[in-house]
Amino acid sequence: MKTNNKKAGTPISFSSALSKKTEVAKIKKKSDLKPGWVYIRKNNGAIQYKYGEPILWENRDHLEDIKLGNILFKYRIAREQYERDMDVERLGDLSEYYGQPTLDEIYEKDVENGSGEYDSSEYDSDNIY
Repeated sequence: MKTNNKKAGTPISFSSALSKKTEVAKIKKKSDLKPGWVYIRKNNGAIQYKYGEPILWENRDHLEDIKLGNILFKYRIAREQYERDMDVERLGDLSEYYGQPTLDEIYEKDVENGSGEYDSSEYDSDNIY
C-alpha cells in the first residue's frame, strides 16, 4: 500500500493512526464535571467513574406544568388568531377584527405593560356593548 508522506519515514495509514495514543483531557476537580454527567475512563485495565453533581428534581412537576401551560397557551393563541383571520377574510372591512392588532401583538403589549389581562376597551374604540 502506497501512502502520501508529508514527512519522510512517517507513513499515514489507518493502523498507524490507531496505534498512536492520544492524551485525553484529564478532569482534576469535581467542579469541572457537568451536573448530571458520568465520566467513564479506563485506566490501567480498571474502569473509573467520576460523577458530576446530581440534578435536583424537586420542582420537576411544577416545571412540567409550566411547559405544558405554555404549549397550550401558544396553541390557543394560534387557534383564536386563525378564527379572527378567517372572519376578516370572509367579511373584509365589515369584520369586528378588521384593522385590529394580532393577538401576538396584544399579548406582547400586555407583557411590556406588566398586566396579564386583556382590556378590550383599549383596542376596540367603537365598542357598543
